[in-house]
Amino acid sequence: MAKRRLQVVQAGERTPHLQMVLSRYAVVQGLQIVQTAACNRLHDVGERLARWLLMAADRVGSNSLAITHDFLAAMLGADRPSVSVAAKILQRKTFIEYRRGALEILHRKKLEAYACECYRVIRQFNGVLRLPLG
Repeated sequence: MAKRRLQVVQAGERTPHLQMVLSRYAVVQGLQIVQTAACNRLHDVGERLARWLLMAADRVGSNSLAITHDFLAAMLGADRPSVSVAAKILQRKTFIEYRRGALEILHRKKLEAYACECYRVIRQFNGVLRLPLG
């Protein structure tokens, strides 16, 4: 592990552009962590669920997610019944469709409008790095 870290450090010293990209990546990851922590404190579970689903879909490149309410509850720092109620509301609005262990985003733009502003802020962070935005 230490040898690998040394190789990365040496590569960064030889290639300033790589060092800059890695530094920017670390800063953006830190900003995302802070934004997510604030989001978990300030926004209701429905808005957070919408944000989390959009972020997950962006990362996997698909609107289909193999995911359970228990897992979502852990990711959102909420209890399972709250996540189930929030998911039911999103399903009634036809933003998503879910079955046991599977979820599909049906209307992404509507889900984006429902999500708290944190989703847009985090997308901007990713844009700084020119990371895929979904």
